[in-house]
Amino acid sequence: MKNAALSNDLWRNRFRDLPEEFRAFVESRRLYPWLWHALYHTNLLSNVNWGNITGHNNWLMNSSGWRVTLHGGHGWQAESPPQATPPLDVKPLPRLGAAPINTAGALASSYLWCEVMQAVDVHMELQKRGMSHACAEAYLDGGPELTFAVWCGGRNDCASIAKIMVVLDSGEDVLPPYTGRADFPWQRTAITHWESGPIDLTPQNNAWKLATHTFKGYPAGVRRALIVLRGKDEPFWAGWYGAKFAAPELHFGGSRWSDGAEPLKGNT
Repeated sequence: MKNAALSNDLWRNRFRDLPEEFRAFVESRRLYPWLWHALYHTNLLSNVNWGNITGHNNWLMNSSGWRVTLHGGHGWQAESPPQATPPLDVKPLPRLGAAPINTAGALASSYLWCEVMQAVDVHMELQKRGMSHACAEAYLDGGPELTFAVWCGGRNDCASIAKIMVVLDSGEDVLPPYTGRADFPWQRTAITHWESGPIDLTPQNNAWKLATHTFKGYPAGVRRALIVLRGKDEPFWAGWYGAKFAAPELHFGGSRWSDGAEPLKGNT
């Protein structure tokens, strides 16, 4: 790891937003390089390659990390490789302690709105990275950078549309297993949130598009992130001709794509 040789002063500067108690703990055990990777370069999301999916009933049981909250048309279909779409040369960000993922599969929607949601206990994820309960709360209440990104794609033979919402809330609200609603009900619990707005994907412009947003400086009280992905096709064709999603990621710190792909602008 090329950052391992940095001095303690430089590490302290990189981690100046950490609670002092936790920073002292990390420094005393020489854990700065490990924490740099664990905090900023591992995925807080589960099942980012849509694996082990046998049908939407399995998803409703939340065994995959994702919940189907809107089952329109023929529902969702996992594709590996993505069908009728240009290749996506992106390696999904792995979870802490997981093996690298070398290829990105896709999740394809149908002819009516399809929606999946994943809830992430960011407070617990920080504890998995060594913070105490109190340190994790203090860190989150300081409004650290938290970045979401996902790639959106369309087919070369059908127009489609995608929408994305990310909500940061207290985690106290019990989430319904299935909404069945055409609008977004999730922001009712939001401390802050971001919406992509409609992302139009046409056969003439079906290259993968990056949707990303970095939260920072948000009010105290955030303990959970809700990731909501929604897609459908435009002409109402039976099957899975709708918008696709690939390589979703949620991590602390800024976007790793800031020097590469053009991000889509959304609404906060």
